Amino acid sequence: MAKPKTAERKKARELRREGWSINKIAQALAVSKSSVAKWVQDIPQPEPFTKEGRAARKKARADRIAKLREEKEKERKSRLILSAGRWFMHAPPGYKGKTYIDGRYVLQYRYLMEQKLGRLLRPGEVVHHINGDRLDDRIENLELMTDKEHSRMHTAERTVWCEIVCPACKSSFKRRKSYVRWGKRRGQKLFFCSNECKRGAR
Repeated sequence: MAKPKTAERKKARELRREGWSINKIAQALAVSKSSVAKWVQDIPQPEPFTKEGRAARKKARADRIAKLREEKEKERKSRLILSAGRWFMHAPPGYKGKTYIDGRYVLQYRYLMEQKLGRLLRPGEVVHHINGDRLDDRIENLELMTDKEHSRMHTAERTVWCEIVCPACKSSFKRRKSYVRWGKRRGQKLFFCSNECKRGAR
């Protein structure tokens, strides 16, 4: 085997002092590992490659794995707590209200309202988020309503109105968009503001 160049040997020793492994040095200089090992045999092993260093690396790796598992478990629990776009919380011991998942969880906003009222919510009572954000469970953002009031309010919010000009009297009026769509599906082309205008147009 040809005698190695002095520059390669010098570079290998410099890299070894910087903490490089023998494999990494051999790949960087395109020489054999045995040559590198011979060149740097008088240089003390860098700390990461000693017995203590290997044990420290093993422990650090185990700690990283444990941390990742802990983060995954927290994420899994957060998906459960934040299920269906609402905050859930662990039901307090002896809680008698409405619970979920084998009695282990309760909707947070319901529990907060019950604490404010000093009683459990009755059948037909619901808690409304005033600003529309179902994740904002601040007590000032919660309002107690009956189920009918709550349904009526959200139905009114979802209703889309459109403006129509009566073909008989030429006055403008409003109708629900769903009503107009339903009429067009049935073949209706004209929409009147009243029955009188409708009868007069016949």
